[in-house]
Amino acid sequence: AKTDVSKYFPSTSFAHVQRLFAEDLKCPKDVAWYLSRLSTYHGHIPTGSQISTQLAFLANRPVFDRISDIARRDGCLMTVYMDDIVISGSAASKRILNEALMEILRQERKGKV
Repeated sequence: AKTDVSKYFPSTSFAHVQRLFAEDLKCPKDVAWYLSRLSTYHGHIPTGSQISTQLAFLANRPVFDRISDIARRDGCLMTVYMDDIVISGSAASKRILNEALMEILRQERKGKV
């Protein structure tokens, strides 16, 4: 089962990047702010930057981890390549994929994706 995250880079906002630097990487708040300003453009991760792919993955890792948990619960494996999410295994199904998409939507509503 495969899907992709629409508008992946534009939907990865300054706030997502700042949370990554401040909470995950434990940078002081001012340092997290400056790093976020340096790595975003017009309030989001730019498409085509050399750091965009890795930074977007790390900033969105909490939701990817939750989707991986959903897949593992049914004995499947979740992989991510840029904005493509693949759930593979003998139990992979539209149901698991829909559950993953619902998790993405929940996080979008919370402003976390």
